[in-house]
Amino acid sequence: MSIEQTNQLILLILNSALMMLLSAGLLCGAWLRQDMLLQQIRQAKSRYQRLTRSSGELDTTSNLIEADRLKSDSFRADIKTNIKRLRNHRQQLKYQYEWSRVGMLVLHAALIVFGISLLCLSLRSLFDIDRLIIISLVLFTLGSAGLIAGSGCTLMTLSKGDRKHNASGRLLGQLMVQGVFLYQKLYRKRKTKATPHAESG
Repeated sequence: MSIEQTNQLILLILNSALMMLLSAGLLCGAWLRQDMLLQQIRQAKSRYQRLTRSSGELDTTSNLIEADRLKSDSFRADIKTNIKRLRNHRQQLKYQYEWSRVGMLVLHAALIVFGISLLCLSLRSLFDIDRLIIISLVLFTLGSAGLIAGSGCTLMTLSKGDRKHNASGRLLGQLMVQGVFLYQKLYRKRKTKATPHAESG
């Protein structure tokens, strides 16, 4: 191989390696998100079971005064409202968990595809087979598509989340707002620095 071909091959290998690292990082983030959703589902399930158990105990209370207090319409309505809210929240969490699981599967596939692409490029550096570069570029394109799809599925879990319970969604929104604010601040500083030069010229 010539020096130019060697440099191009090294750049391709670096691109595949960087995409593998990016896939691994996104996979770790998706795994943390899935673990957090699983914990929230378990907490919602235990709360739901406690509420249904307490509503079932309304009719079996031995103390008549306590039973009259518990059987009041407002108390029953509160329990039913809370049970309905928890049921909806559980369904929402399960929906997010499914999207998170799909995103993790796609990111796993993207990581494997980038690994195969890197292997093809490494083999091309040892053997003079130009077809390996074409295979590697096709795999690189497929891996990039998988990376975007997996990230989209993971972001879908954030967009579908309940704002009251979705701390990561709020954190992401706050980071985006702070980023825009900092960008505007830097842009204004550059503009004010450039204005005196323009006036003096």
